[in-house]
Amino acid sequence: MLLATSYSAEHRFYVGTSTKPEKSEGIYTGTFNSSTGILSPVTLAVKVDNPTFLAAHPKGKFLYAVSESKEASVNAYRISADGSLELINSQPSGGGGACHLSLDATGSCLMVANYGGGSIASFPVLVDGSIGERASFFQLKGNGPNNPRQEKPHAHHIVSDPNNKLVYVCDLGTDKIWIFQLDAKKALLTENNPHFGQAPTGGGPRHLVFHPKLPIIYANNELTRTVTTYSWNSTTGEIKSLQDLSTLPADAEAKGSNSEIVIHPNGQWLYVSNRVHDSIATYTINSSDGTLTFLEAFNIEAAIPRHITLDPTAQWMISGGQQNDLLTVNPVDGTTGKLKATSQTLPVFGPACIIFVP
Repeated sequence: MLLATSYSAEHRFYVGTSTKPEKSEGIYTGTFNSSTGILSPVTLAVKVDNPTFLAAHPKGKFLYAVSESKEASVNAYRISADGSLELINSQPSGGGGACHLSLDATGSCLMVANYGGGSIASFPVLVDGSIGERASFFQLKGNGPNNPRQEKPHAHHIVSDPNNKLVYVCDLGTDKIWIFQLDAKKALLTENNPHFGQAPTGGGPRHLVFHPKLPIIYANNELTRTVTTYSWNSTTGEIKSLQDLSTLPADAEAKGSNSEIVIHPNGQWLYVSNRVHDSIATYTINSSDGTLTFLEAFNIEAAIPRHITLDPTAQWMISGGQQNDLLTVNPVDGTTGKLKATSQTLPVFGPACIIFVP
């Protein structure tokens, strides 16, 4: 019984990194025990340049990564029994600085956001896990008031909605959240009407999440260190701003930026990581209208936390500190949603993204 319980608590995770000479070499992997909160030491799963964001296929057989370089690409890997990765194929991302990618709910369509190029693209995912020829491409247009950060479009995040009918793109450069219709079978994106929702001026929307029960979207704004609550019409795709709150406590110096946003699967708590302040802002979510109440900004040991994620049981928050090359594990209080003191740290060079495989 003890062996069975221990085995069922083990979860495979991967870490995408910002590769550094003589340090990080690519994508790393390890296991996490959700009963104890213990991370195993990581090993190199595959060598690749700047795999800063990862996505796992919903069937758990394949993993996809951007290569955030001048000749940006999206790469498909086959997951081996020991967790190592075997390259299947690559496709050009269609624009410089590919920084984010995701799969639709069926695993049929791979979508990528190109930060440097200010563009997005979609690709079919074939039966063998390989990435097919590009099916759609959009060059975003516009700018924002914050020079030089908003001199042109900077697509930072792309994700399909819970109904797998619409796709939303956070554009840090134009203060817009672009909206597209999705034909998953053809891996095809087309412009929606309305084609975008307006984010706060100068905010620089970075990433977004959907509430699991309410017609609500939350997006963190990197440049103004805030999080915006939007109402969401799942039929038309329209979003409207309801609330905009700081991700820093009232007495904190207004500097740095926020980076990742995570919602607890129970829909009661929202988390946003703050870089420079090195904290995770925690909010309680109103069960009737989805609005937020700031709870705390919990300081963590991961310095410059570019990415945070909940483990598959949602009992632990795992953060990646890019400045001090550290993964940290914080227990989540199951009653309040607050984070508790770090239970473990693990050295990993340049952690930029942490994901678990289904």
